[in-house]
Amino acid sequence: MSKKQESKGWSFNLDKAPNKENLKDPLGFKSSINDVVVRNSGKKNVTQTEVLENKAWEFAKSPSKQIFVTLFMFYMTGTGLSIWTIMITCAFVMNPLKSIFGVNQAFVPFENKQINLLLPKLTYVFFNAVMLAGALYKFSIMGIIPVAPIDWVGLISSKVPIEHSQVVVFN
Repeated sequence: MSKKQESKGWSFNLDKAPNKENLKDPLGFKSSINDVVVRNSGKKNVTQTEVLENKAWEFAKSPSKQIFVTLFMFYMTGTGLSIWTIMITCAFVMNPLKSIFGVNQAFVPFENKQINLLLPKLTYVFFNAVMLAGALYKFSIMGIIPVAPIDWVGLISSKVPIEHSQVVVFN
């Protein structure tokens, strides 16, 4: 490279600035999250905590949008025992379980000292439990989960009679 091209680049060295402590904040910078104001199409001002709370509720209700798709998939796969039906139903059991056990990690982006996330978390767990119950019902219809009395017959012991009677017939 020639010396002309090297000198065209920008270079900033703030280590040599006379008063580093007196530097002004950049334009639009707010030191506290409560100072941030989000404009919602010019109608009203909404704070960052309200936006986070609304997003948390949207995320908590998101599993409810999958319930009808899940029910449709259950209908389309039928009740016959096949590897395809079992794999789809197992997937519909595992995904809600993973979501229920990972509820705290799922709500980390919405955590703020001013937001109570208990109700959104309970809503999220509820909708995932509904999907899990649907998958367990599908397993019971398929006959994989023993729910009928006939499934437990092998565990019932037969009664031992107290006495026997016998009839002898002579010709």
